[in-house]
Amino acid sequence: MSRESIIRRLAALERSPRRGSLPASPSRFGSAADIRELDKLTARTEAHISELKQAPESYVEDYDIHLYGGETLSAHRHRVEELFRRYDEEHEAWCIENRPDLDGRGVPEIDNHLAELDKEIALLELEIATESGANEGGGG
Repeated sequence: MSRESIIRRLAALERSPRRGSLPASPSRFGSAADIRELDKLTARTEAHISELKQAPESYVEDYDIHLYGGETLSAHRHRVEELFRRYDEEHEAWCIENRPDLDGRGVPEIDNHLAELDKEIALLELEIATESGANEGGGG
């Protein structure tokens, strides 16, 4: 297929009435607030690791609880994991509704077209192999 025909096909697809705009998907990495919470948790975890390395005999998980509104490190971790679990569920639901072709979900008409293309490729490969074998044995 020539470059020009690919460009024409792409232009036709873009003009296609089936191509509507999709509702906004959840951001790939969650909301800005979710990212800030993850950053806080990461910084807090790193601080705990450092504290544990410096004074393992006196380390207690709750040493910084006053900095985080009374939330323990494990509760903080659980809360952030819950935020991202909910995000993953929302993203999955969005994909199922708006992009069933993503994440390994098959779309029958696309799957059928791919199967046809696979057959065509196999036939072309067989034809090339047959011609290649005939040329090797017959020429000289």
